[in-house]
Amino acid sequence: MLPNFLIIGAQRSATTFVHKCLEDHPDIFMPPKEKAFFENPYFFQKDFNEFEKLFENLSQKAIGIKRPNYLGKIECPERIYRYIPNAKLIVILRNPVERAISAYFHQMKSGFIPIKPLEKGLLNVINRKYYKLYPRSKEIIEFGFYYKHLMHYLHYFKKDQLLVIIYRDLKANPLKTIQHIFRFLKVDENFIPKTLQSKQNPGVYSLTRLRLLNIRHRFVSIYNEDKTARYGKKQKTVLDRLIDKLILLIDRKLLFQICKNSRLELSAKLSRSLFKIYEEDINGLEVFLGRKLTYWKSYSLMQDVNK
Repeated sequence: MLPNFLIIGAQRSATTFVHKCLEDHPDIFMPPKEKAFFENPYFFQKDFNEFEKLFENLSQKAIGIKRPNYLGKIECPERIYRYIPNAKLIVILRNPVERAISAYFHQMKSGFIPIKPLEKGLLNVINRKYYKLYPRSKEIIEFGFYYKHLMHYLHYFKKDQLLVIIYRDLKANPLKTIQHIFRFLKVDENFIPKTLQSKQNPGVYSLTRLRLLNIRHRFVSIYNEDKTARYGKKQKTVLDRLIDKLILLIDRKLLFQICKNSRLELSAKLSRSLFKIYEEDINGLEVFLGRKLTYWKSYSLMQDVNK
C-alpha cells in the first residue's frame, strides 16, 4: 500500500488547511505531518520499507501525503514517479509575490535567515546577498516559479493527474474548492469538513515576536551544519522545557495582543522588482491553465499577505 495522491505545493499557500480538510474525510487517510521522503537529502537516508509501513492495513479509498517543498525541488518528480507513477498531484498556487513575502517571514521564524525588516531583508534575498551564508533563502524566490516547476512534473506525469488550485479561489470559496478536490480524488464530494469552521493560523509578521521565537529555537531545536534543516531536540533538559513553555506563554498571552500583525506594504519599486522576476513564468502559467491571473499582475494595488 502506497499513497495514491500527494499535495506537492506550493509552500505558504494554505496546504496545511487543505491537508486538514482532507484528513476530516472518512474516505481519505493522510499522516498528520509532512513527509519529506522524496526530498533531498532524505531520499538516500530512508528505508523505503519504512515509508511503506506508514500506510499498512488502510481501508480508505484515497491515501495521501503532503510536502509543499516537493513542487520546487527538481529531484522530486522523477523520484515520485519511480515509486508512484499513477499518483494524483494536488497543487495550490498563491500569487508568487505574496508567497515570497510570506516565505520570507516564515524563514525568519524558522531561524534560516536573520531577522530584518521586510524591505531591507527581502532586497538582500533578491540581490542574492544571503545565498552563501543562508542557503535556504534561495527558496524564497525559487519556489515561486510555478510554471517552470510544473513542467518538470509533466515530463513524468500526465496532465490529468494534476489538479491546480488557485489560492485566491480557495480563500473566496473554501467549501467549493475542497469539494472540487474531493471529486478529483473520487470520494464523496458532499462531505463537509469540520476544519472549514476553524480559524486558519496567520503567519507571524511582528519582528519582536520573531526575535522571541528565535530564542526558543536555541532550547528546542538543532540545526544541521549548513543550517538548511532544523530538527526538534530528541532529549530536552528540564530547563529546555521550562524556557520553551515560558516563551510560548509570553508570545500567546502578551506579544500576540500588543504586537498585532498589520498589513505589510512593499514599496512600489520593490513590488515591481518582484513582479518582473515572475512575469514570464506567470505568462506561461496563464497559457497552461487557460485562465488569466489578473490579480497576480496587479499586486501593487492588491496587497493581502496577512490572510
